[in-house]
Amino acid sequence: MLEAPGGPAALWPAAAVEDGRCWWSGAGASYGGPVLPGGDPEHARAVVETLRETAAARGYETLRVTPPPPLYEPEERGVLRAALVGAGFRVTRSEVSQAARLDGRPVDEILQGTARRGARKAAREGVTLEPGAEPAVFHELLVADRARIGTSPVHSGAELADLVERLGERQHLCVARRNDEAIAGTWTLHVSDRVAVSFYVCQAWEHRRLRATNLLQRAAMEWAAERGAEIFDFGTTSVNGVLNEGLFAFKEAHGAETLDRETFELAVS
Repeated sequence: MLEAPGGPAALWPAAAVEDGRCWWSGAGASYGGPVLPGGDPEHARAVVETLRETAAARGYETLRVTPPPPLYEPEERGVLRAALVGAGFRVTRSEVSQAARLDGRPVDEILQGTARRGARKAAREGVTLEPGAEPAVFHELLVADRARIGTSPVHSGAELADLVERLGERQHLCVARRNDEAIAGTWTLHVSDRVAVSFYVCQAWEHRRLRATNLLQRAAMEWAAERGAEIFDFGTTSVNGVLNEGLFAFKEAHGAETLDRETFELAVS
């Protein structure tokens, strides 16, 4: 935490990586800091300069930042990005991310035809939703889904259960069932007053034709809208610059627009 006379100036979640040579906010996470209390450009510049000075004093060679896109800011002015560029940071990596604007509209008006039809098909096929499902049931689906593509979830079953309990009403874990069989699930987080994030989406591949994920995403977006969120962040759609075209189309069908998830670096010594 960076302190100022009037209270906290910013939060700086960061880790030392590359044998301690690099100080990275965003390591192992979707986004990093600094987390600013408002949208004052002068304050943002002062925070960035303090971070540069602190990194140099601690002997780091590189300062790396993966901040949230400007869409996360209340006025979407890009204040932090401007402060980073103004301080000499350069973009070293960019991934495709996607988010939908809720803006108080009914979710069915945000969804495009394929997503609306998919949700309706799931309902016709007898798919039902179970909000507040057991984390263990969801995690079993998640592990199997990620194994299909050669990866594994970020969280263990125990970690997920702990987070569900601690986050309480700021999270929405939902499982889709058909004939009492769990066939898909979503986990959504309300990360700020303005933004909700779709953290996990998974399905039993043999049941994909039922379109349960469309029904689940519609429900997750409705939950976020009811809590007052203005932005529904679907997360990244590329890995190491390679776009997942099927995932891109899925998110686009749910009203998502394209964003840049940028990583900035500055040599400090």
